[in-house]
Amino acid sequence: MMNMRDQFSVRENTDIESLKLLRPEWDALWQRCPNATPFQRPEWLLPWVEVFQPPEIWALEVRRDKQLVGLAPLFINHWAPEPVVSTLGAYTSDYLDWLIEPGSPSRIVQSILDYMHADALAADGLELSNVPRGSHLLRSEFLSRWEFEVTPDEACPVLRLPKTTEDLKTIVQNGQFRNLQKARRRAERVGQVQVEVATHHTLDELLEGLMRLHQARWTQVRMPGVLANDAAQEFHYRAARGLLDRGVLRLYGLRLGGVLIGVMYTLAERNVLYCYLQGFDPDYAEFSPGVQMIGAVVEDGVREAKQAVDFLRGREPYKYAWGAQDEPSFRLRAREDMCCSVP
Repeated sequence: MMNMRDQFSVRENTDIESLKLLRPEWDALWQRCPNATPFQRPEWLLPWVEVFQPPEIWALEVRRDKQLVGLAPLFINHWAPEPVVSTLGAYTSDYLDWLIEPGSPSRIVQSILDYMHADALAADGLELSNVPRGSHLLRSEFLSRWEFEVTPDEACPVLRLPKTTEDLKTIVQNGQFRNLQKARRRAERVGQVQVEVATHHTLDELLEGLMRLHQARWTQVRMPGVLANDAAQEFHYRAARGLLDRGVLRLYGLRLGGVLIGVMYTLAERNVLYCYLQGFDPDYAEFSPGVQMIGAVVEDGVREAKQAVDFLRGREPYKYAWGAQDEPSFRLRAREDMCCSVP
């Protein structure tokens, strides 16, 4: 089914195979979208679809003169209390958005919304979560015309990096620097301290370590943790390989005397380092492995002239101890009757 809007055409993809065929163009479109995050990459979303198998994929592609200029990776979310249209990657992704080429963003988004309005959805409406502040979906003309209900979603604490490590002291709480230095000295008195980043040869070992240590940490407080089920683990095993191939995945490992005591799952994209997940051995808590790993990430970010370290969802106190400030995200809702009221 295709709907024409001037020179723009919209087509839907309803299965994993059609999404895989889009992969080269999808990647090229991602490269042309300056605000895109790793959570919109095909290396992230294709494994998500393969593992979690949403029953009704509804990915809308927009073309102009045969070139892919927009992609709304949607699905009918039957995991919600009532079926709604949501974005692929829901629940595991910290930012969810559409890929819209900068040249004609308003017309591309409007083409997608018009197509959605014309199509009969087997859902109770539209619900888009974790939409970043810079999304084209938050433009006022779309919000008013579609009667979107916009509410704050989970904030992501972000540390804006200075140009030098010395300047970090003006941003990070003084106590946190002391904690970092004390943790490093304490560990060095026990054995050799080594911080490494996963390669293709060490990826499986560090991923297995992440799963094990993350689970150990949450078992101690009698909670399941986000990696408790097999599907979540399988997703990350699949996504990690593709992300490593693209130079996006940075899986930091912290060893003390040769023993792996901490792993941090980080994504390096453009000018930002995203701290997605971590796990550490509770038996080594006195050496503050979490503080040491974040310290390594922050220092790498400054050396590489990155602009920010994004701690992603969750307002845990340790993030603010590093000087992070909340970056908002938003939830967009439109009931079916709202969508159908568009003139």
